Amino acid sequence: MSKQTLGFIVLAACIVLGFIGIRLMAVVYTDLLWFEELGFRDTFITMTLTKSLTFVTFGALFALFAGINLYIARQKGQRTRTMAFEVVVDGLPEMPPNHILRQRLAWSGVIALLSLLMGVLGASAWTTWLKFTHPTSFAHTDPIFGNDIGFYVFTLPIYTFLHSWSIAAVILTAIVVAVSYHQDRAIRHDDDDHWISIPEVRAHISVLAALLAMLLAWGYWLKEYELLYSFRKDAFFGAGYTDLNAQFYAYRFMLLLLVTTAGLLIYNTRIKTWLIPQYGAMAYGISLVMISWLLPMLYEEFKVKPNEFEREEPYIQHAIDYTRRAYGLDRVHEVDFPGNTDLTTQDIENNQLTVQSIPLWDKRPLMATYSQLQEIRSYYSFNNVDVDRYIINNTYQQVMLAGREFTRDPGDLQVDTWVNNHLVYTHGYGIVMSPANEIVGEGLPGFLIKDIPPVSDAGLTINRPEIYYGENMRNYIIVKTNTPEFDYPKGDDNVYTTYQGQGGVPIGGFWTRFIFALRFGDPYLLFTGALKSDSRIMFDRHIGQHFGEDSPRRFAKAAPFLNYDSDPYIALINGRLVWIQDAYTITNMYPYSFPFGRPYVREMNYIRNSVKVVLDAYDGTVTYYAWDEEDPILQTYMKIFPNLFKSKSTISESLKQHIRYPLDLFDIQAQLYNTYHMTSANVFYNREDVWETPTEIYGTMDRPINMSPYYAMVRLPKEQKEEYILMLPATPSGRPNRIGWVFARCDAPNYGELVVYKLPKEKMIYGPMLIERRINQDTEVSREITLWDQRGSDVIRGNLLVIPIENSFIYVEPLYLRASQSGMP
Repeated sequence: MSKQTLGFIVLAACIVLGFIGIRLMAVVYTDLLWFEELGFRDTFITMTLTKSLTFVTFGALFALFAGINLYIARQKGQRTRTMAFEVVVDGLPEMPPNHILRQRLAWSGVIALLSLLMGVLGASAWTTWLKFTHPTSFAHTDPIFGNDIGFYVFTLPIYTFLHSWSIAAVILTAIVVAVSYHQDRAIRHDDDDHWISIPEVRAHISVLAALLAMLLAWGYWLKEYELLYSFRKDAFFGAGYTDLNAQFYAYRFMLLLLVTTAGLLIYNTRIKTWLIPQYGAMAYGISLVMISWLLPMLYEEFKVKPNEFEREEPYIQHAIDYTRRAYGLDRVHEVDFPGNTDLTTQDIENNQLTVQSIPLWDKRPLMATYSQLQEIRSYYSFNNVDVDRYIINNTYQQVMLAGREFTRDPGDLQVDTWVNNHLVYTHGYGIVMSPANEIVGEGLPGFLIKDIPPVSDAGLTINRPEIYYGENMRNYIIVKTNTPEFDYPKGDDNVYTTYQGQGGVPIGGFWTRFIFALRFGDPYLLFTGALKSDSRIMFDRHIGQHFGEDSPRRFAKAAPFLNYDSDPYIALINGRLVWIQDAYTITNMYPYSFPFGRPYVREMNYIRNSVKVVLDAYDGTVTYYAWDEEDPILQTYMKIFPNLFKSKSTISESLKQHIRYPLDLFDIQAQLYNTYHMTSANVFYNREDVWETPTEIYGTMDRPINMSPYYAMVRLPKEQKEEYILMLPATPSGRPNRIGWVFARCDAPNYGELVVYKLPKEKMIYGPMLIERRINQDTEVSREITLWDQRGSDVIRGNLLVIPIENSFIYVEPLYLRASQSGMP
């Protein structure tokens, strides 16, 4: 390789790295401005500083460790070229100075690249480091080792990370060293295809192998604690009899074996043979199979299984108790409910408000109706229909509502230009609201709020109908410019406006415009003449993805250590539109607690709805309220980010009226309660009373689907007034009758109470699918459905609702008739 070629490569690499560095600085700086806009500057500094320090620290540690080892290898390897056997056998000449320089540059590049990789791996554990340095006691201990649960949630993860990172560092270094020695022929094949090496190489490799053996030994110490998350048994999760009486001691043996091997490898630096490393590796491999794997398996098969329940009973109880505590199931209040079938007309009359509050509209078909009637223009869209409750004309009433957002789908604008996308069409406008229980002429919803500008016959006022932040707001926009913003259509004309709030980051100066142009790769930001000194840019405006996957962007960017519910909902509070989002603290390190989701991945085995987040749809203000201040994980986050969370006591009364029990959390709890309502180890082991989520016929499909939780207004037995609840029936596993009715209360002062109405096992109470079959078997109903479901129309079956009335239940299933061409019920 010529000097010119080498110089060109170095120059090109510098240019690319420089551009990446400048772009990265632009992103970091603009993110700082974004956090400052929200008042979260301290949060950004903490997160960025921690990521930077961990990146630099781990990158530097690897560079130092690998660099020293490579330096030793290069020094010893270079000397082999002057040894007699190299000269005689290969006749190798001395390496030219320019070749030595190129090798040094190449190896420096390798170390730099690997250090960058190891630094990135280190930075990925930034939240783990912060939690480790700010632990909180759970005031509970694990039943085996007696450690506070906080040790497993805050301390053990950093030990596990350091162990994995260190092993990766040693292995990568060993590979680099081996390649270097091989390049210098200090390790090579002889004529008989045998590996030969100089004594210094054997000593060096022995030191690295000893270090690796000690790290593996440390890993077996960590594995002892990992037994609390054992998947050995299908009947329960966590350490069992074999884990604690065989596997535990197998790990101890492996630990001692590896420590001994490490000592022998250190001794090998004196005698410099390959026999000790070879025998050590063989002993480890044989012990790994025979002691660590085969012996516990045989112990389980012949010692435990013949008397399984007697051996496992205390550990099954641990699994039950700790799972219930981790998911809040220990707070479920069970009530025996008769489930009578003698409901009378008088009972219905006495519960007229409950009956009149039964939701007749399902959010899925209602979405199509809203789109047909209230999107007004093609560039508006309703992303989702939300469910909430309001006081309408002095009546506590469940409503359906949706925000009218501005869509960014291609082709929705007649002229798709940069000015239209970023300066003119900046926001959605208003909401649509209708009673959940009301259907007016021609099967349409009775609107409480409708049209543009919003019109309400129910006394509801929207002072700021503009929606700048929402579930579908993905483009950046600039407000307070020389170009008027489109506000809403009016007849053949349009009404324009200028933003009056303080949302967004100031972008009037040239320097700020330049930085944002780099961030978005958009040169128009530099050359447009529409910007003024007080112009503001709004970006990362969208929310609302899926729980555990792509979290809501604006929320997750400000607090990425939280998980978010899949259903943020819009609310009208004191004349302003706000988004309310439930946030969770989770961990997968709660001992003995069964993992939800993909169990063998152990995604999560503890969850709390610890935070309520509120976003103003006009100015983008985000407020994090510490809702469950007793949660130890939230307490740790409050130590780390003291200025991020506001106290629960600061929530206004008008906002509290719209706080509800979160859907995803309830769904998780209901699914787990189907099994973990069994608190007896014997009953749990035999699976004598497993429940399951019932099925229903929904939509236009004939096949059953699992029921989803739903909100409703009901007056519970022995209560004086209706309240807002989230509920779901339960059926015995594999049977169609109903065994339970699970619900969460959403209104103060009973918010958060989980209640289960347990139905008698000795009598038949119809489950949802039995009711669906009765609907199908009813000749009158069946005839009408067949008549409606003809060419040109479809019958959509809504949610089957199970509503308590006195000591009984009523079942309600709405049917929707949809014209096939319109898509609207």
